[in-house]
Amino acid sequence: MFEDLDNEQKNRLFEFRLHEDEMFNNRLNFFLVFESILLGVVGLLYYRAAPTKLVLIAIICLGISLTSIWGYVQARQKYIHDIIASLTREMFPEIKMLRTQQNRRKWPLSNTSLLAYGFPMRLSRNMLYAVGEFKLANHLAIFAAISYTDL
Repeated sequence: MFEDLDNEQKNRLFEFRLHEDEMFNNRLNFFLVFESILLGVVGLLYYRAAPTKLVLIAIICLGISLTSIWGYVQARQKYIHDIIASLTREMFPEIKMLRTQQNRRKWPLSNTSLLAYGFPMRLSRNMLYAVGEFKLANHLAIFAAISYTDL
């Protein structure tokens, strides 16, 4: 299959692999920075003296939807990356030899799997936790107000 390819075609495929790897990491960095800023805004709004419930819930919902989109994009990018990585592994014997040596001690999860699935799941859990904390704080405030008026 790969014997018919000349060196220029092999180089293009390898450069495409590097491009896809760079795209994966660039998207990951962008979403991590954006989600960190969003979580910081949620934290600032949550600990204000009188947090605006509607704004806080809207920002949290925005964060959950962006995290879902991010998870999908990263999973798709990982799928493409894995296909190209397997092609280059078959095309270049030295890469195949390196991967064989690396797989002698098998790690349970790959780096790209953790980056593609782990971060989005963790951040969506944090956003859902923020919604739960906000609702719990409101319920406790209502309970405290009722208990205070009963005295």
